Amino acid sequence: MSPRRACRKDVNHDLIAETFRKAGCLVLDTHQVAQYIAGYPDLDVRWGARSVLVEVKTADGTLTDDERAFAWTCMAYYVPCVVVRTEGQALALVETLKRGERGHE
Repeated sequence: MSPRRACRKDVNHDLIAETFRKAGCLVLDTHQVAQYIAGYPDLDVRWGARSVLVEVKTADGTLTDDERAFAWTCMAYYVPCVVVRTEGQALALVETLKRGERGHE
């Protein structure tokens, strides 16, 4: 097993997760998975059988190299992985999931 890495939650993490929950989504908080899998996103958001991996960032937050590499790998396998910075973006993503569209950014 690889060594554990430090994991921090962005200050808006809980607000974004709660926004998804209030919109009716199942939200799996996966931010600590990055201790073991470099760059793994913060949330797994589900609407019915549809899901998207979400990296929560603040307005001026940037992706780490590991987060960027993980997102590119996801896209190569058609796994939706997006960055969400605001409640409005979270709600727009929920509407995308409801319509059955891919959540790629």
